[in-house]
Amino acid sequence: MFGRNKKQNHRASLPGDIFPSVDFDAIGKQLRLEVRGLENGRAGYPDSNVTDFDSVEREVVAAVERLRRQGLESATEHEQVYRGRISAGDAIGPQIQQIANNTEADFRREVDVRRNQLNVARDNLHGSEANLAQFKKDNNLNRTAHEAGGLWKWAALCFVLILAESVMNGFFFQKTSVAGLAGGIIIALGISLVNVGAASFAGHACRQKNHVKLLRRLTGWLSPIAGAGLAVFINFLVGHFRDLTATVPWDQAAGTAFGRVVAGHVQMQSLDAWLLTGLGMLIAALAGWKAYEALDPYPDYGRVSDNFDKKQREWQELQEEAFEALIETNDKAAAALRDEYNKLRERFDTADSARTGLLALMGQRRDFLRECERVAGDLLAVYRDANRKARSTPEPASFQRAFSFPTEGEPVEPLPPNPEAVQHAADLVDKAVERIHRTCQNAMDSFGGDRVGRA
Repeated sequence: MFGRNKKQNHRASLPGDIFPSVDFDAIGKQLRLEVRGLENGRAGYPDSNVTDFDSVEREVVAAVERLRRQGLESATEHEQVYRGRISAGDAIGPQIQQIANNTEADFRREVDVRRNQLNVARDNLHGSEANLAQFKKDNNLNRTAHEAGGLWKWAALCFVLILAESVMNGFFFQKTSVAGLAGGIIIALGISLVNVGAASFAGHACRQKNHVKLLRRLTGWLSPIAGAGLAVFINFLVGHFRDLTATVPWDQAAGTAFGRVVAGHVQMQSLDAWLLTGLGMLIAALAGWKAYEALDPYPDYGRVSDNFDKKQREWQELQEEAFEALIETNDKAAAALRDEYNKLRERFDTADSARTGLLALMGQRRDFLRECERVAGDLLAVYRDANRKARSTPEPASFQRAFSFPTEGEPVEPLPPNPEAVQHAADLVDKAVERIHRTCQNAMDSFGGDRVGRA
């Protein structure tokens, strides 16, 4: 057949996902080149004097040109994608620098926040330390205060004493109470509250005897005397009241008992009354003693010292919290920087692969353009050979003219990725991590260097 030798030189395949297939057989069959060449040749068409392509030749060129233009547009789209990936890889250096700067700035802000918090706590601690030192100076104290916590022990002991006295006194009063044991306990509870409360107040006030001021010392020495007298009065009143309830009504027993105690006439007859009196005085003595020991013997010394201890604990807790937060933030910042570097390194590798793909695309593009030109020439040859064979007149001069498409500009070959950019990015990350570590360590050293001890 006409042009078969030309067809055998046609390369059958190019990448189908980018470039369309330039099918020699399909185009030739669609345009009926051999049949139309014979028909036109018998009719003497085109005229021997024609110098330009005839209509069939123009159809051949247009058919291949459509495929050629489609392939070029597809190649351009893929080229833009490749170049976008390549340009993303080129930005690895500035991006990692910006990320490192932002991470360092965030960490320094965290350090500043913690430093401000510690400065406030330190100022409070220094203020309470100065108050403690001034208090010791004003009151001629050269010892540390007793440990805090005595008030809780004293409160717990008072609760136990009141409960125990109420239960035991309740048994003493149940025989004479119209309400039985429950009524006896209610009466005993009120007595215990007064007894323990008065003794505790006297014991607490007794601490004034240690004060440097004479009037307060005098008050302190008088407090236990008054407390002891009050305890004797209360408990003998209770004992007499218990003794009288066995023989006279309750409303008369209270007044009679009060008159006897005020007159100093001890007339208790029952053993229960004496036991009730002795038990009450013992509990009063124990409550007063524990109230005296609940706080530091020197008035207000425990309060001032406890305030200093509280501020010191707050400082230490805030300091430890700051250390933990800085270490955690330091580790997270370093990990985040390395993660960002890994992401950017992946983009660099993607850019490298994109350049390889673009170079391959450029080679395929050149092959595709050559293939289009070769197929167009082979198809023209099929038509011209058939036309020559059937002609009785000389062939036109245009049949001797070789065909070629307009030259397409070659895409600019991208520069290879610079491996030094990756190493530079790695150095930036390492240096940023090192600076963050150094900032963290310096902050911890400065936070831990301001130790405040007990005045």
